[in-house]
Amino acid sequence: MESLNTGVPPGTEALERALQTAEEMPAYGPGPGRPHPDVWLGSAEALRWVLGRRDTTPLSGRSVPADPEGSAALAEIDYADACFHGGRLPVGGPGTTSYVLGVQDALIWVLNGESFADTLDDDELRARFSAPS
Repeated sequence: MESLNTGVPPGTEALERALQTAEEMPAYGPGPGRPHPDVWLGSAEALRWVLGRRDTTPLSGRSVPADPEGSAALAEIDYADACFHGGRLPVGGPGTTSYVLGVQDALIWVLNGESFADTLDDDELRARFSAPS
């Protein structure tokens, strides 16, 4: 599969595939070279919001739809930065740094096709990690 980290914002099919991967990967648990399960949780919640499957933003808890121009997503990315620097607390999710990172990285990828998209290359992930027992 071609890498999703192309510098081009992903289409709906790529978003759906990324969401499926983000939902499945926590079952593999933490391990060397693997993101913490909360990264996947944050990514999944951000992708659900972008796809219109949740009404509130994943970190700030604002009741706004994700918008194609990205102003709501940019505001959520800024909120993540504030969480990292101690100026805000996440309203949604478990409140861990890993969750905040997952939300932020997913939204950056949604807006510009760069960031952690290689993490969402599901064929590579499934080849690299064995199935949970």
